[in-house]
Amino acid sequence: MKQNSFVFLLFILLTAIMTFPLVKTMSVFMDTTGDPFFNAWTLAWTQHQLLTDPLHLFDANIFYPYKLTLAFSEHQVASALLALPVYLLGGSPILVHNVVFFLTFVLSGFGLYLLVKDLTGNSLAAILAGMAFAFSSYRFSQLAHLQILAFQWMPFALVYLHRALNQPQWKNFLLMGLFVFLVLMSSNYLGLIFLIFISFFLLIVVPKKWFEEKGRGLRRCFFTLLAVGILFLPFALPYVKVKEEYGFSRELIDMKQYSARAENYLGVSTNHKFYPNKLKKMGKPESRLFFGFLVMGMAFLGLLLAKNISLRIRLGYGVVLLLSFLLSMGGGAKLFGINLNGWPYQFFYSYVPGFDGMRVPARFAINVGLCLAVLAGFGFALVFQKIKGKLLSCCLVFLLSAGILAEAWAAPLRYIHFAFKAPPVHPWLGHQDDVDGVVFLPAYINNSVHLEMNYIFWSNLHWKKIMNGYSGFFPAEWNEFKLKLREFPTKETVDHLRRVGVNYVVINKHKYPQDMLNRMEKRIKRFSNELEQIKNWGGQTVYRLKMKGIEN
Repeated sequence: MKQNSFVFLLFILLTAIMTFPLVKTMSVFMDTTGDPFFNAWTLAWTQHQLLTDPLHLFDANIFYPYKLTLAFSEHQVASALLALPVYLLGGSPILVHNVVFFLTFVLSGFGLYLLVKDLTGNSLAAILAGMAFAFSSYRFSQLAHLQILAFQWMPFALVYLHRALNQPQWKNFLLMGLFVFLVLMSSNYLGLIFLIFISFFLLIVVPKKWFEEKGRGLRRCFFTLLAVGILFLPFALPYVKVKEEYGFSRELIDMKQYSARAENYLGVSTNHKFYPNKLKKMGKPESRLFFGFLVMGMAFLGLLLAKNISLRIRLGYGVVLLLSFLLSMGGGAKLFGINLNGWPYQFFYSYVPGFDGMRVPARFAINVGLCLAVLAGFGFALVFQKIKGKLLSCCLVFLLSAGILAEAWAAPLRYIHFAFKAPPVHPWLGHQDDVDGVVFLPAYINNSVHLEMNYIFWSNLHWKKIMNGYSGFFPAEWNEFKLKLREFPTKETVDHLRRVGVNYVVINKHKYPQDMLNRMEKRIKRFSNELEQIKNWGGQTVYRLKMKGIEN
């Protein structure tokens, strides 16, 4: 227990170093102005709704009047619960986000350490394997995507899966099921990716003892996973409904730009400090999949030569690694230069629910990184078996640790300093009881849609229903109407807002070019019988739409 506590503290320290300077001011730093702010809003909404109206969790306050709008992206319930104490103590959405962000590194490393320690009995090898998993360059290319970084529960699930392989007791199966459930509740992407891992791993490693006593082990595993599926069903159904109602699916051709190629596994994050810029160009941000030459070499050693580890276990990790490598390439998978004509991704796309909603097949690299870290742990353990003497072992640990961290080193990271000061309209809206729906103008679409985040993020101060939105999916009709709002007010836009129940319009006049603003103000005068100005803060003006106005 003391050793585990020390290792946990070690991963806290390493995370503080590897993500520096985040630990200095966690309440104001963010990675970028796009996805991190959306994830901060998601956590805030989920925490707020779980405590106030959990039955309507998915009816988020964005994209009004659409329903189930939280299901346009990830709900991140597990991450929201992880930082719930921070929220309850009054922590800002940015602080909540950054606490979860920080803990994903710590828990990923600690979980992998527990897994490799169980399998090898070697604590030093386990620490190195944990470092390889927690601090790979791949993680530093995904800093903006909290929902993808949150794969920390995977190794914990594998810890209890391996214990269940040896001792098929209910305790081990139930704890395995708990952590599988947490993976599913962190991200649909991660859930689908990890279920592929579990399924194929079990096909290879299921032991004979699971078939004893009328298949007791198999039955317990089946009922555990069935229970996980039943518990997850209420969180999966909104995504099914969104797919059916709004046609939320993607064609294979649409996934091509976010699929990996073999050379992408040499692509380091743009924050990387040691490798040449050439490796930073080996892939787009979603497909820089480098896990370290040292880790890959030790994984190869562990796979082939770690004979103290069951061949079935090594083969299980090796097969999942290869399958995940091919799946990360989407429909363009190649093996040793041979085109596989869309396999195996096309098979899963056609027959496994959820695959047609995946935008980024390259994220199957998460499974690749997990397998590499475990196999590297086997390799490290093999090396330490050959080393005699504590001093030599300590020196080797230091050198290998330095090598692992150097291959991922990106500190100091580039953060923006976000001044936590809300535009005055947002706290003001929180005190208005007659708000049915709000639209903030200018409204953005296409390449500028990330600018909507300013409206969405600050809605945590009032939680009024807003027409603006940002997510992984955008309804076609929503985009069409947003285009028309560029000419607001017109009879068509006013009638539409009135029809859907939007009665407040907030115009950020300082964000319009002067000529567009002049034309808008002329149109507003023509609609003076329908738009009542009720508040003004210089460049930010609030109008109330009279629900029964006089047509102009």
